[in-house]
Amino acid sequence: MIRAVKMLLALTLGVTIISCTGGSVLTSDSKHPVGKSIGGTYTVYFESDTIGYLDLKDNQYSFTGKEGAQIPEAATERLSFVKNPKGYYSIKYYGSVSQDTLLENVGHLEILSYMEFGIEQTGQLGGSLFLIRSDKKGKMLYFHSIGSELEMWRITKPWD
Repeated sequence: MIRAVKMLLALTLGVTIISCTGGSVLTSDSKHPVGKSIGGTYTVYFESDTIGYLDLKDNQYSFTGKEGAQIPEAATERLSFVKNPKGYYSIKYYGSVSQDTLLENVGHLEILSYMEFGIEQTGQLGGSLFLIRSDKKGKMLYFHSIGSELEMWRITKPWD
């Protein structure tokens, strides 16, 4: 009876309840605010190869090449953060999306924001410009070109 009450309470409140023995009784799905979810580590691909990792935190970025990966010149030309591996970025949320919008409430393949990269020495923006979109079915965030181009690159990360 007590376990049933705990489960009902957890479902009603959307919380995790730990039983007296320390085992999890029920865990709710966590929520993913856009502003928090955009940060983190993205995997950067060129053609089908992983070339490195892009870390985003507090409006600063850092690109680290994958050990042993050959980074094509075309990747350096298109992705300014590959050429300038540390610097600043700026986010402008798209339409009605805000930093508090939950990814769970955004449509599949919806545009979340614009992201522009700059160069560390100047702090001036003017590097690569991208859209960030949400793949709701795959629970992934991904970068998308702002214009029409053959995208030989891919930049993705899971919601979590």
